[in-house]
Parts: sequence; structure tokens; C-alpha cells
Amino acid sequence: DYPNTDKRAKIQEYLANIYITTKDYDKALKSIKEAGLNSPNMRAAYQKVAFFRATEMFNALQYEGALAKYAEMQKYPEDKALANLGNYWMGECYYRLLKFEEAQKKYLEFRTGFGAAIQKVHNRSYYNSAYSNFKLFQFEDAILDFKKFVKFSSVEDIRLPDALLRIGDSYLLLAKY
Repeated sequence: DYPNTDKRAKIQEYLANIYITTKDYDKALKSIKEAGLNSPNMRAAYQKVAFFRATEMFNALQYEGALAKYAEMQKYPEDKALANLGNYWMGECYYRLLKFEEAQKKYLEFRTGFGAAIQKVHNRSYYNSAYSNFKLFQFEDAILDFKKFVKFSSVEDIRLPDALLRIGDSYLLLAKY
């Protein structure tokens, strides 16, 4: 009697799990929606799958699509830290789309949001934020963010020498040497 059965929601949940396992995130999202977003578990599943799909799109250089999926997953903030991590990745998308002001806003929103300090990308957000400032010719702000990045970086971080050079460049461009 499918699709008219009273067990349709449960069937959609099972389908969603199959699609997640096979990494068919679009079909998983559709199945989760059809099962209903009435419970915290289903909203959490939707949020996580939308995040996975957004990240998949980001890795495929589909930044506009990734932005839309990150925004969509934030509509169901069952996992507040994951929702906030979406802000970081939205900043990354905007940066790659050369929308540096929007990137700045998202990096700041990420750093001031729930659970940011324990995320692996927390310090990198200073580096990327600094570069956004640098590209916008906001050299004072670039210096501040590059310095924060340097302060919390390990000597093994491959971005460290670049950050130090950009601090010097910023001082030079401000004629503060």
C-alpha cells in the first residue's frame, strides 16, 4: 500500500538512512523531509545531512550551492556547534567568491558563536579573516587578525610564515615601519 501506508514516515526514515550510507545526500534530505521534521532526531538528521551536502558542494567548488545548503542546515539548529560551524564554511565560500565583506561577517559570527573555540578551524578563521581585511585594504584589522593567528599557531603550521610576512606587508602599506 506504499505510498499511502500509515507507516510512510518510518519508511522514509529507513530510506534516508540508506541514502546517507551511500552518500546520496540530496535523496536523503528529500526522504527526511517526507518523513517529517517533527522530532528533534529528524531535525538533527536533516541538519547533519545538509551540512554534509554543503561540504560536498564546497569541495566540488560549487560555492553558491554550498552557501544555500549551509544556510538551510542552520534552519534546524539541533546541534548548535554544527550550526555555528556552518558560519565558518559560509565565510570560506564568500572568500572564494571574492565577497570579502560577507566573508568577514561570517568569520566573526563563527568566532563569537556557540562552540567556536573548540573547533579545529577556530584559529584558521583569524588567518582567513585577516586575508579578507588585507584584500579590503583594511590593514590595521588585518594586522590584528594575523597577530591573533600567529599567537595561537604552532610552529609547524604552514601558514605561519605567510602570516608573519603579511603582518610586515600591512605595516609597510600603512607606512608604520
